[in-house]
Formats: sequence, C-alpha cells, structure tokens
Amino acid sequence: MSATREGDESRTGRPQADDAGGGGEPALDRFRQAALDSIDSLFHRIDRRALERAVLALAGARRVLVVGTHPAPSVATHLHRVAATRFGNWHLVEWHGAGPAGAWSALAERDVVVAIATGPCGNETLDHARFARSAGARVVGIADGPDSPLADCADDYLLLPARSATGRHSDAGATALVEMLVAMVAARSEGLGAAREA
Repeated sequence: MSATREGDESRTGRPQADDAGGGGEPALDRFRQAALDSIDSLFHRIDRRALERAVLALAGARRVLVVGTHPAPSVATHLHRVAATRFGNWHLVEWHGAGPAGAWSALAERDVVVAIATGPCGNETLDHARFARSAGARVVGIADGPDSPLADCADDYLLLPARSATGRHSDAGATALVEMLVAMVAARSEGLGAAREA
C-alpha cells in the first residue's frame, strides 16, 4: 500500500488494523463490542423488582452509605461521586480497620447501605452488610455474580455485568448501572417530594 493511500485512510477515520490484537482485528471494533456486551448484559440480567425496591428505599432513606471494599472500590467511588451531585445524604464509607460497629455506630432503621462486591467478595464487605442489617438498616447488594455470598446479606440484590463475550473487560455496564440507579432515585425522590407537598 502506498504512503498516499495510508494517509488517506488516516484522514477518513477508517479503523486501522491492530496486529497486536491478533488476526488484524481492528482494536476499535473489539473495544466497542466489549462495551456493548457489558451494557447488554446489564439490562438482560437486572432484576427489575429488586431494582424498583432499591430505588424506593434509596429515595426515602434518611442516609445512604456506600461501601465497596477491595476489589470493588472504584464502582463504589463512582456511585458516590455521581450521587453526590444530586443528594446531600449519600456518604462513601471507607474501611479503616476499626470494624463496622466503630465506623457506623449511628446506623438506624431508615438508613440504607449499598454494599458492592466484585470478584472474590471480601470479608469486610460482608461484615458491613451483616452489621447494617443487624442495626435495622436496609442493604442493597451489588455484585457480579448470582452466587456471591453478598446475596444472602442483602434485602435487594442487583447484578453487575459479567465479563463480556469478547473476553475483554469493560466497565461500561457498571457505569450504566450507576447512572441509571442515581437517575431513577432522583426521579422517585422528586415524586415523593411532590406527594408530600400535595
């Protein structure tokens, strides 16, 4: 192929082959498919009833505590960051080794704990969830598999997307879940506020 031809392809935006990916498959197409698979998995696996219950609980909560200990802190941080732009009662809880009883002594019945676990579920996440339930708080569990031990500690359980069919990891589905959850809680909160005023 001539240099002129190669330059034309670069300017027209056609995908260039990525030999490092094997078989000359364009890298852009592979990453696009991984993202689409992740989002598609989210909407196929979501438990709509559990989602609706979680949204209702979060919208009416006195306080929401978000926790995602290793290896899931990034999802928890992103959820808190997005929620904090709309709500003043959402808090990101970090584990400092003191145990949940020391960190969450004020936990009460109208509080909701969002516990997030990916991969091997750490004992700290389970400890948070169990303590929250023992204090009377509601637990919304978010994990990447139906067999996670977090499912037994949660009142409502939502599944994060599994690994994409392309074999490449994508956080697109997790990002979509975070943004969808916050948007639905915001809409429900506005509805509850209007009902109280009426």
